[in-house]
Amino acid sequence: MKKIFLITLAILSLQLTSCSSDDDNIIEDPIIGVWKVNKVTIDGEIFDLGECELNSTETFFANGVYAQNNLLTNGSGACLKDDFSARWKKLSDGVYAVGQQIDLDAGEDFEQYNVQFNGNTIIISITNPIGNVLVTELEKK
Repeated sequence: MKKIFLITLAILSLQLTSCSSDDDNIIEDPIIGVWKVNKVTIDGEIFDLGECELNSTETFFANGVYAQNNLLTNGSGACLKDDFSARWKKLSDGVYAVGQQIDLDAGEDFEQYNVQFNGNTIIISITNPIGNVLVTELEKK
């Protein structure tokens, strides 16, 4: 009887140590992280970025929060902070929704971010309601 108990215990021990955690299989979305602005184009024309703008960041958090930390140069050359936060959700590979609620079933308004991934760089393309195409190149911090 003692032998059967020890064999059963040994088998259970092997099963418990050979199982991997479900956390090992989680694949983090490549958009998650802090991204620093490198270049902005509007309708194909490069937007002149000053020192302030080049320190702006966009952050996609794993919990679905999105934050823009914009620094803009005012007329006297000083940096002004203009922050924005929202929610984000992956719609499909390279396509994301960013908006205040992102309840797609309720018809919530959101901007569609078309994202190209290239190593530590992403290119986000957005078409605004009047048809302007804004393309932002960002580098992972």
